Amino acid sequence: MPGGENFKNAIKAAIEKGTLSEETIDRSCENILRAIVKTISFREYESSGKLDYERNRQISEDAAVESMVLLKNDGNALPLADGELAVFGNAQKHTVIGGLGASDVNVEDSVNIMDGLEQSGHYTLNAKLKLLYERCQNNPIGITEDENPEQDYQEMEISDEIIAEAAASSSAAVICVSRVTREGKDHASIAGDYRLNEKELSLIERASEAFRAQGKKVIVILNSGNPMETASWSDCADAILYAGLAGQNTGNAVARILSGEVNPSGKLAISWPTEYSDSPCYENFPGAGDRVVY
Repeated sequence: MPGGENFKNAIKAAIEKGTLSEETIDRSCENILRAIVKTISFREYESSGKLDYERNRQISEDAAVESMVLLKNDGNALPLADGELAVFGNAQKHTVIGGLGASDVNVEDSVNIMDGLEQSGHYTLNAKLKLLYERCQNNPIGITEDENPEQDYQEMEISDEIIAEAAASSSAAVICVSRVTREGKDHASIAGDYRLNEKELSLIERASEAFRAQGKKVIVILNSGNPMETASWSDCADAILYAGLAGQNTGNAVARILSGEVNPSGKLAISWPTEYSDSPCYENFPGAGDRVVY
């Protein structure tokens, strides 16, 4: 968990040595298959005994569109009509498809939000913004790195002039915000983590002002595995889509929902507190050492 060559080799060696029985392997496989047959997206899956990458991509995409949650949709902002979109935020290129550590999944390929929208057949992307974000850098990922920094030096600086130009030519603004999630490192009540960082908040506010002045909608996409604070800025968005960490075809799933091809019908698996202090473990977590008193 999450596997790889070292694990595979260790399992083979243990079987050959006799310290791991094939019955134990069979029982583990049964547990996996039991979960699969209970999952809607897998019910029509027929295995040929070989890896079917194309079928796997489709299952991943179906699961993604079933799970995304529409948090807000004022004035029927969604679905968006076909046309040019002004897409903001590094997350459109560096879309997070899954968590880290035990929740990491190795995929053959993945579709980010930028490519998913452009390849959907519904939308073109504002050329100047796309050129800028194609060159954007990702925050470092690692156990010792802060992948959700309070001061985000990687998020692109977009000027008021560029936002104004985009508002004049594009039919709507789509702003992408991402967070990296891993076990053992729950989100903290700081900017750049549970809260938006300064650059993200400024971008949403300035884009909202420019696009709404033109009578155009502002859509925010949250690409995160944990709840995020939305109450302080939600008035700046006409629609908020919680994409979650939706797997290798996240970009395609987002495009299908924004275009109205799929009605977003996912439900939140956990409560989203208005304030971090609304959580009952706010004063206790993460505790001391390996002990948390609730």
